[in-house]
Amino acid sequence: MWRLVYAKRKLILSECKSLEDALSGTSFSCGSPLQDLELPAELEKKVYVRQLNCHDPIEILYYTAKYEPICIYCGEPEPFTSEANYPQCKDCNNKEPIAKTK
Repeated sequence: MWRLVYAKRKLILSECKSLEDALSGTSFSCGSPLQDLELPAELEKKVYVRQLNCHDPIEILYYTAKYEPICIYCGEPEPFTSEANYPQCKDCNNKEPIAKTK
């Protein structure tokens, strides 16, 4: 499931590279906090991931960042099909639509 990495300030290029290196090849299990990883010292207190579980929808900020549109429930690629709601794939259409806030 897609999750966002948050930082209090924008990371510089070398910090982004260090974060990518630390996360590459890492598998997260449901609810794993980023703090359980061994991050480079310069990133330990700068970045975090909200604690979520596998049944939580994709974080709304994912869509604000204009990444590839994905289903808000399962993360499968899904084009925006409604101006009023976040995208849902056909397998998740039985779940409650989540309205976009303005």
